[in-house]
Amino acid sequence: MRLIMWLIWGLAAWKWGDWRNWKKYQATILYMMYFSAVYEILCYNFPIWRFEYDRSVPFLVNHPLTPIAISLILYPSIILIFLGRYPNGSWKKKLGWQILFVFLFSLSEFIIFKSGKITYHNGWISDGASSLILTPSSCSTFTTNGHY
Repeated sequence: MRLIMWLIWGLAAWKWGDWRNWKKYQATILYMMYFSAVYEILCYNFPIWRFEYDRSVPFLVNHPLTPIAISLILYPSIILIFLGRYPNGSWKKKLGWQILFVFLFSLSEFIIFKSGKITYHNGWISDGASSLILTPSSCSTFTTNGHY
């Protein structure tokens, strides 16, 4: 399942990504990669979500390898499409573009969630109606007796 989604995003980036101007988006790509790594380090013992094993990608045998692959494959692809084709026109076109990507990401996560390839933990609550809540203490490895 995960491999299929990665291939779809990769092919979409190959077709619609702004590869000629990739240097314009390099800072955004690095920003996404950096904060993904920061999350993985800070929340290693208390993950908010966890990527479960997926037979379609057997070389990603554990959770930390999947976010690394996402950072190296998906983030650049998505950023090259989203920013590379971001409309210059009216605010309606810009809002429509943003809504399209929110829909695509929500659909992708819904499919992955329903297939059991992602699970939520430590305060990231899903009641099936997509109401997700993050509690302040759920992502801290530096707490002592529940105090910051």
